[in-house]
Amino acid sequence: MIKYRWNKKFQEIIEFQEIRFQEMELPVSLKYFLDKGIVQKDGCFYFKDFATNYSEEFYDKTGNECFNNKFYIDSFTESLEIKEDIQIGITFVKMVAKSLESYNISFCVILDYHDESIDIRFHKIRKNETWLMDNIDDYENEGLFLAYIN
Repeated sequence: MIKYRWNKKFQEIIEFQEIRFQEMELPVSLKYFLDKGIVQKDGCFYFKDFATNYSEEFYDKTGNECFNNKFYIDSFTESLEIKEDIQIGITFVKMVAKSLESYNISFCVILDYHDESIDIRFHKIRKNETWLMDNIDDYENEGLFLAYIN
C-alpha cells in the first residue's frame, strides 16, 4: 500500500502554484529510469543506472541509497515553469512508488523542493537508520512530498 504525505511548506507551494495531483506525461528521459528498473546491490536499492558499491562514507545503507539515487527533475525536463516541473515530479514519485510495491518491503520516495530546484531520491526504510526528521514540518525552507510504501 502507498501512502502520501507532505509538509506545510509543500502545501503552501501547491496552493500558490495551483498544482493539482493529476498525473502528467513523463519526459522520455524520466521514463527511462522506470523502464530500466531498480536493482539491489550490497543490500541497497538503486535505480539501475545509479547502482554502485556500498561505501562507509555515507554512514549506512539508507545514506548510500539517498545519495546515489538523487537527481534533479529539471535536468530531465524542458519546462521553464516550476509548476510543471513540480507536477512532473509528483507523477514520477507516484510511478516510482508503484514500481517499489512489488518488493513487498517498506520504502520512502522523496520529492524535495527548495531554492527553485526539485530533487528526487528513495530509500528502503530500515530500523535504526533515518534520512528525514520525524516531523517533516520542521523543514521550514523545503517543500517535501513523500510516498511511503508498506
